[in-house]
Amino acid sequence: MAKISLVIIPSRPNRHGECVVMLQISAHLKTIRVPTDVTVTKENWMKTGQVLGGKTGDKLALSKNIRLTQIKNGSDLKIINNQDKVDLMDVDQLKSFLLSEKEIVETDFFIYCEKRIKELKSLKNEMSANLLNFTMEKVHEFWGKERLDFNEITIRFLEQFESYCLNTPRKTQKKLKPEDPKEVLKPMQVNGIAVYMRYIRSVMNGAISDNLTTNYPFRKFKIKTEVTRNRNLPLQSMRAIRDYTSNDKRQEIARDVFMLQFFLLGINTKDLFYLTSKDVIDGRIQYFRSKTGRFYNIKIEKEAQAILDRYKGEKYLLWFADKCLTERESEKIKHSRISQFQYKDETAFGKMINNNLSTIQNELKINPQVKITSYYCRHSVASIMRELSISIDDISLCLGHSSPEKKVTRIYINEDFERADKANRKLIDYLNKDCKVADKPSKPPRKKKASPAFV
Repeated sequence: MAKISLVIIPSRPNRHGECVVMLQISAHLKTIRVPTDVTVTKENWMKTGQVLGGKTGDKLALSKNIRLTQIKNGSDLKIINNQDKVDLMDVDQLKSFLLSEKEIVETDFFIYCEKRIKELKSLKNEMSANLLNFTMEKVHEFWGKERLDFNEITIRFLEQFESYCLNTPRKTQKKLKPEDPKEVLKPMQVNGIAVYMRYIRSVMNGAISDNLTTNYPFRKFKIKTEVTRNRNLPLQSMRAIRDYTSNDKRQEIARDVFMLQFFLLGINTKDLFYLTSKDVIDGRIQYFRSKTGRFYNIKIEKEAQAILDRYKGEKYLLWFADKCLTERESEKIKHSRISQFQYKDETAFGKMINNNLSTIQNELKINPQVKITSYYCRHSVASIMRELSISIDDISLCLGHSSPEKKVTRIYINEDFERADKANRKLIDYLNKDCKVADKPSKPPRKKKASPAFV
């Protein structure tokens, strides 16, 4: 229970012999004193928290008492109006709230999440905004109440939330038709739960920075993770996909886009979808990765150029995006694409690619235990480069990974993109090694000189 009072410390007078009146704040068996702008001699201080006036008292007692009443009543009113939240505050939080200009303190996890989601969207960070929204919805589903105070997020809370995710079937975004077989829902995986935990931790850190809480359960709670399965394909499978033929246009597009991503060092589907002709400079694709904001500078090899020429767009590098949602004049125009193979955004495009890659995988009978997606390109680039004894540093350069100790250094020096070019060329040549090369015309046999006759 929070308690507010006005006190002085008689043993600590200033040089004028007066003591500073303190606002004493007590909560959860701890006390903090905050100095006010009022001073008084110990003889003129009353136990009621007022300054003694009259002929023998302080001449400024009236104005001092008005000021002290304002301070005390203002603090009491804040506590009364926020009683439920104040009861959960420790003494430091209560001090910050009483000294702030806010009349109402908002320590609700869900409200803070919504505020943070709006901030992320304003910064064009749609992926983080969506993941935080998914986290908030999952926590709300687990908690089952409209409000969740930051102080209620304890180690026990996190353990129960983790257990709930592990044992509760996850919701599906897929809309099933009546004729579709009923989908079997599975609980979340450990790494999926870890994503939620990291976003909860991020929200708690933000709330601490905003002086809304001092509670931090992650000091003793460890976020569990599992080693991610390598999503890479062996060289033989990459060659099989490259050589796959089909009368189905979508499968053909999926094959070409998959190989284009491979030739461009595992470029992400979203980044590839929104590339424009302006991103091509001197035969190189230069862009900032949407996920990390890191700069990439990739040489367009002839194999990649052949595919780019095949699907050359008007504004965008590939015509799949020429009539995408960002290019439409109004939201009322829902179907402005010229071709059925143009897509409103990278999500629809990526879904088509992955669905048809799955069909190609089944046709080629490639490892049925996994489902191939476009992200396999990135892993495959790394694993096949390693087969070629390309150094880890060069592979990291190709993939855009950076170590903490080199992060600052890269501000001062240009990336050695030629190393990445050589590694990529070596990778593509290795892939093409199985291609039959037309036999060169053999040279006519040289005529042997007649040996001298022996007598």
